Amino acid sequence: MFMSQKWQSSQYTPLLSQQVLSSEVVADGFDEKIADSMKSIKLSIGDLLAKNDEIVREKINVRHLEKVEKNGKPVLILENVLLKEECKLLIELSEKLGYEDADSYCYAYNDRFNDRLMVDDDALTQVIWNRVKDHLPQELNHHGMDMTLHSLNNRWRLCKYKPGHYFGTHTDGTYSNRSNRTKSALTFMIYLNSQLEGDFKGGSTIFFEQYHRKETARVIERSGTCIVFPQEDMDMLHCGEKVTDGVKYILRTDTMFKIKQSSHH
Repeated sequence: MFMSQKWQSSQYTPLLSQQVLSSEVVADGFDEKIADSMKSIKLSIGDLLAKNDEIVREKINVRHLEKVEKNGKPVLILENVLLKEECKLLIELSEKLGYEDADSYCYAYNDRFNDRLMVDDDALTQVIWNRVKDHLPQELNHHGMDMTLHSLNNRWRLCKYKPGHYFGTHTDGTYSNRSNRTKSALTFMIYLNSQLEGDFKGGSTIFFEQYHRKETARVIERSGTCIVFPQEDMDMLHCGEKVTDGVKYILRTDTMFKIKQSSHH
């Protein structure tokens, strides 16, 4: 998928730009009753999430989705990248910023219907990058190019799927950052809520075999879990199943790589 010049040059509001009460999200649980003594203490959300880093890093568990992996192509499930209470907070913040209604932008896509919010957020990117960078492929061969892991794209897309919303079978496009000469190769997608927690029905991520479109894996994970898989690759055909009840939220960006000089032709 070619990213338009408009997409490259646009700027979006950071998700974490808002101030929150320091007790709204903590690693040992979500406290609905905020103590009076805490009401006046406000922190940036980036700082708040960073305080949970040590605890979260110990909780992260990595699995391979072997049913989908082919020819050394990594498909990873990273559990506990975000705490459940962090996911709740990000959903609340996204709703405050407001989503672009599906009717206003999905006309550009053949088989897609969901609401969307774009954010450019260095603080969020840094927090999540610090948690996951050691668990991602450090080296990768993508379409014949040898690459080394560099960063996460700081442009995040939040997608909201209401009943009837879906994303048809597709592969994800790549993104090139001209300013630092990096290129994306892997999608990085976090589930902010889950069917397993009763938040919605339907809405699974389903992978398909390339030629016969036979289902190879149905991904249903808990909130805070991330899936990582190659972009622009027909072995990674997948869809977002139609949501039949409730509302599904995901947070996605791109894993950025530097192309090794020897790979240039």
